[in-house]
Amino acid sequence: MHLNWVHLFVFVMLGKITGKTTPTSFTFNVEDSVQNLEYVKVYHDEQGYVLCQVVELEKDGDTTTASCNVIGYRDEGRLRVPRTPFDPGTEVFLADDSFIADTIKIDDSLKGGHLGTLSGRNIPVNLDLNKVLTKHLSVLAKSGSGKSYTVGVLLEEILDKGIPVLVIDPHGEYGSLRHPNSDMDAKEDLKEYGLRPEGYDVVEWGDPEVVDDARPLSIPHDFSKRETSEILPNSPTGAQRAVLYNALKKMDSTDLESLIHTVDLDDSNAKYQLISMLEHLQSLDIFTQQSFDYEKFISPGTCNILNFKGLDPYVQELVVYKVVKELFQKRKKKAVPPFFLVVEEAHNYAPERSFGEKQSSDIMRTVASEGRKFGLGLCVVSQRPARVDKNVLSQCSTQVLMKITNPNDLRAVSKSVENLTSATEDEIKNLAVGTGLVTGINEMPLLVDIRSRRSQHGGDADQIFAQPQRPGDEDREKELVRVIEPQQSFEEVHMAADDDMRVRIVLHPCSLITCRDDKQLLMSKVTGEVIIDIERRKRKRLPDPSVFSGEAMEVLQQLHDGDAQRSELAGEVLDELVENDYVHVEDESLSLSDKYVFTDPLHYSVQVKPSYKEVFYDEKRDVIYEDVKESLDHYVDVEGEQDCYLLQYEYE
Repeated sequence: MHLNWVHLFVFVMLGKITGKTTPTSFTFNVEDSVQNLEYVKVYHDEQGYVLCQVVELEKDGDTTTASCNVIGYRDEGRLRVPRTPFDPGTEVFLADDSFIADTIKIDDSLKGGHLGTLSGRNIPVNLDLNKVLTKHLSVLAKSGSGKSYTVGVLLEEILDKGIPVLVIDPHGEYGSLRHPNSDMDAKEDLKEYGLRPEGYDVVEWGDPEVVDDARPLSIPHDFSKRETSEILPNSPTGAQRAVLYNALKKMDSTDLESLIHTVDLDDSNAKYQLISMLEHLQSLDIFTQQSFDYEKFISPGTCNILNFKGLDPYVQELVVYKVVKELFQKRKKKAVPPFFLVVEEAHNYAPERSFGEKQSSDIMRTVASEGRKFGLGLCVVSQRPARVDKNVLSQCSTQVLMKITNPNDLRAVSKSVENLTSATEDEIKNLAVGTGLVTGINEMPLLVDIRSRRSQHGGDADQIFAQPQRPGDEDREKELVRVIEPQQSFEEVHMAADDDMRVRIVLHPCSLITCRDDKQLLMSKVTGEVIIDIERRKRKRLPDPSVFSGEAMEVLQQLHDGDAQRSELAGEVLDELVENDYVHVEDESLSLSDKYVFTDPLHYSVQVKPSYKEVFYDEKRDVIYEDVKESLDHYVDVEGEQDCYLLQYEYE
């Protein structure tokens, strides 16, 4: 007689219920092997077999205790929980695949949305693509957990249905969709799903010098008068807004060259910085005067990719703002077909308000809240959920959560996702690469092993150029920023530290000021001081000339020329300088404070070039002094400014 392995599997007993029970939870002593989040079934006297799930395992000596949450049973199509507790001593069995699928209603009839299988089980998990496209989706995970791979799987399913896709791709990860998967293990895995390797129709837009075979990415500078003030690289002052408003009133169009000329005719001194901002816009080499057809970004069955590799983040924001806004308006008028918008590194384009506004922030909020009404589906992808606008996240009805360890990110996920328990939050921290917790497709979160891709994955292409993993990086934040790095490496600092010391990586906000003769001054936006030594982090303050009388300047000049005796410089002026810490007294000798710059500030010029990098860090200091260059106007002619971060190492 042959054993029926299916029925045998159904009745694998794992243990018996012990201790206190409730209609929603119980514990049992484990007599067989069991894993966390395993599905089990328990017989209830009134309802028959009920599906439950292990949420915690605890071992005390030779005894293992499993805590379970009750999922429920099906009654007239609805998932219900028994009204009375299970009896102590009731046997707990391993749940079979058919019982799990029937109870939690994993619908294998949803063709075209095959995401993977229920973790550890041969149960296909399919997404309702209509729901994904109309109610938005988020894919959230720390770097390296498989989020871009998962998004690639979703895009394959969507493209198979002929739905247009537009991807905002900061790092050039999705162009590989055009190539069939050549990995032998993946090919074997695909066979089990009845799938085969396949490439897709992909069009990339970007910088042809950086991205092979990319079509040149450009946008027309046909911004409205209101938009023109919104896209400036820095927030204009009231006086600058007035100059801009007056100029725009005189113009029929907002051609940048004409606008600069019109602004220059204004008598206000506020025009100079405004012209500088407009000239910066003009220099970005992203604008075109040619007629522009936004419909070219939306093609049925085609994945159009805005590949931002090598582009300034500010340029990226402008492109996202303009392209998404125009396409949204066209979709409202049904000038383009329904499409799916994927936004990688969404925290860069729709940041939480406490992290500052971006040029693209408003349009991303609009698409999240209104896009579903007009057939514009949104996929939000981020490794930093805490930094994504919470209103954008809350609009995503379906979520794929992969490994997340940062406490702030976990809290953000908990606030935006329904039905998450403390147990599932703990599980998220320990998810294996390629496994995701999927919510929003039925009444409960599902742990899913993501299937292999039919197309080539490009997410690992640039790993050899990435910042190397270093001690403590797994607990650090990571962000793409314009950064100045010290000559001494992290490894050198780490090796020099005592065994009980930890090296912290701090991002210090600065402004790199360009002055005459292309000389540069590095100004701290935390203290407002001139950074005179990057390696040693030495800083000096700039004196406030408004407090100096002619007599005070004479005293400072005498002291600068050489030490003077207090008796020679007695008086109220000297006393005031001493009181304000500009002058130090030691016995009868006087000297200038070494905390201040009493010479030409360009004496402390630096020759550095910030570069955009993804860096790990423990702390990003807050900006205290927004406009440090104003303090320099009394001493030097300022010709330009760019914000950046000075990467610093600190011991703790």
